[in-house]
Amino acid sequence: MGKRKTKNARDGGPSRPRPRPRPRVSEPDRNLGDMIHGPPASCDDVAAVKSRVQSTVLSLEEKLNQLHAPCLTDIETSGDRLRKRVKCDTQTLKAHVVALEIQAGESMAQFNDDFQEIQVRRNKPTRACD
Repeated sequence: MGKRKTKNARDGGPSRPRPRPRPRVSEPDRNLGDMIHGPPASCDDVAAVKSRVQSTVLSLEEKLNQLHAPCLTDIETSGDRLRKRVKCDTQTLKAHVVALEIQAGESMAQFNDDFQEIQVRRNKPTRACD
């Protein structure tokens, strides 16, 4: 039988191999990511995107409420009952819906672009944002 040359934890040696030292990253290499993606996103950048998204959502909600404008609602009273009668110009309503869908799609695409930019720039966040 051959003799073992290395010691393991049972023989009083190290419990695991010593890790190799990591090579030092030079300052120009460290700044390369900033040159490609821009500096890491700050909380102000995140807040700006959040406010843009909120204003877009509010705008879309307003547009959605405006969809009801072409529909006139009449309330009829017949005896003891109240009855709502809705008169809609379906062509106008469909046109409004299509326009709203297009605007929602564009807003969503813009939001995705903003979100991707923040994700790329926040790969090394310095602190958590609210």
